[in-house]
Amino acid sequence: MDSYPLDSSLEICGKALLDPPSWYVMRFLFNHRKPTMDDLQKRQMTYFTPMRLVKKNRGGRLVEEKEPVIRSLLFIYSNYRSICELRERNSYLQFRYVKGGQMHEPMRVRKADMDEFIFFSNHGKDPVYFDVSLSNFSIGERIRIIRGPLVGREAVLKKIPGRRSRQATIQLEDVIGVAVQIEVGDFVKI
Repeated sequence: MDSYPLDSSLEICGKALLDPPSWYVMRFLFNHRKPTMDDLQKRQMTYFTPMRLVKKNRGGRLVEEKEPVIRSLLFIYSNYRSICELRERNSYLQFRYVKGGQMHEPMRVRKADMDEFIFFSNHGKDPVYFDVSLSNFSIGERIRIIRGPLVGREAVLKKIPGRRSRQATIQLEDVIGVAVQIEVGDFVKI
């Protein structure tokens, strides 16, 4: 994730001069996921929430349902002004801020990094999400995937605890990572 500073004109909502769209890392409070999603769809805003399949007992039957990996985590692709307008209407929607950055500097993710993260999340076999603060990415080799649905993508080869196979991983700095199973022979070292 890039920690590129916001233009000083963006200190107060509505005063943006240069305001390109970016992926903002957001969170919503309490149990406001559904109203937030409904509002984003109504405004036709692009968003992403990492989801996983879980098995739940519904009426005595075991069914698979999608649920958010982190209940309050939400990525929104928009400009700062539009997100501020959204926040004014939805007080339960908040920015996540850069640790150690300038005061009240919203976390943003480069579009290319977010595109890779979404692609891995949606096309990988059995994705595993993990807290990047618990991972040491200096270990592992950079790889390029040469076969399968992730062909041409670059990642870091890593052994995830509790998994028997090798995983290709993509991380969004200070936020979340995703790992997908990759077979020997489906990648080359960069």
